Amino acid sequence: MKRNPKKRFWNSCKKNGGTNKDLALRMGVKENTIKKWIYGQRTTPIWVILKAVSLGAELPENGSLKTKEHNWGQRKGGRKTVQKLLREHGKGELLRRSKLGGHATKRKWKKGKKLEISRNFPKMTMEEGNALLRGFADTDGNIHFHASRYGRITLTSKSKRLVNQFNEMLDERGFKCNKYLNKGTLVWRLCISGNEQVEKWVNEIGFNNLNHLTKYLCWKHFGSCKTDKDNPIENRIRLLELQVKTGL
Repeated sequence: MKRNPKKRFWNSCKKNGGTNKDLALRMGVKENTIKKWIYGQRTTPIWVILKAVSLGAELPENGSLKTKEHNWGQRKGGRKTVQKLLREHGKGELLRRSKLGGHATKRKWKKGKKLEISRNFPKMTMEEGNALLRGFADTDGNIHFHASRYGRITLTSKSKRLVNQFNEMLDERGFKCNKYLNKGTLVWRLCISGNEQVEKWVNEIGFNNLNHLTKYLCWKHFGSCKTDKDNPIENRIRLLELQVKTGL
């Protein structure tokens, strides 16, 4: 066994993700940030470890990496904000703002203009195309497991042109897609069904969305993954954090 378990973990990440630059692209962060995590200049967020494991890296040994819990910054900032409001404005102002969703005044959102996709995608490399597909899945996609075990990735859009272009890109990469229109919502859907297809997506394209990523990892390591209602993201992160810390 090598003496440095942290170095072994990051080497296994780069073995599956290539160089630091390739790993940064798969992680969706800057190369300099990857270097700071590797050399211990920054504490490693828990989602980075989960993402690396999904790419095929070895689980780090217990205590070998200094990690941050998910969403730690927002929780810390939220506590400070509440304390400041109580100190400067009192409990009444805090209750008033809580009814307005945390804002000092009620916001009125203007209805945006409809966006029509009128052009085809420009020519791009395979890696650039994978990044585009990954971003589309993170924002307008979903992954779920029928009967907790049978995997399916669904991509949605109201633009038929956009869905057709993504369908062509997926066909070029060897994915089997079913395309259909939901007549009730007028939303086009691309469905990639089957556990082998889900594994192919994770290995070749991947997810940066923590909700999608934790669903896949729970299914991968525990054999099943229930719906968001039965198993919300907080529970999934807690289970996976425990697995990372214990090295199970």
